[in-house]
Amino acid sequence: MVGERLVVQPDLPGSVALVVLSVVVAVALPVVASRQMTPALLREHYLLSKPGSILVLAWLLLGALTVLTLAAALAATVYPVFWATTALSVSMVAVVLLYLVRYRAAVRAYERDALDQHDGDREPPGA
Repeated sequence: MVGERLVVQPDLPGSVALVVLSVVVAVALPVVASRQMTPALLREHYLLSKPGSILVLAWLLLGALTVLTLAAALAATVYPVFWATTALSVSMVAVVLLYLVRYRAAVRAYERDALDQHDGDREPPGA
């Protein structure tokens, strides 16, 4: 008994339920997060943050999540219940990438609107 490893058996109902629940949450998380990432919210993030801070923090988070995902996948080769953590980590990577894509699109739309508004303030030549 002493010195034995505690291994969660994949055939136990609790372990299987945990993995299934985690996979369901991992699939639902990007869907729910994408509905929360409205252009107005992303524009507000852009206007209220320091220049470049959102991108730096997102890339740091993406790096940390990548390391966590690799560590969880490595642990899952020994302890199958870690596939749940791997699925959640991959889901979070997807959410951060989705945020980066939508954030950049919102910034470009805001800049384009600002340029259009600025161009509209000028008088036409020869007037």
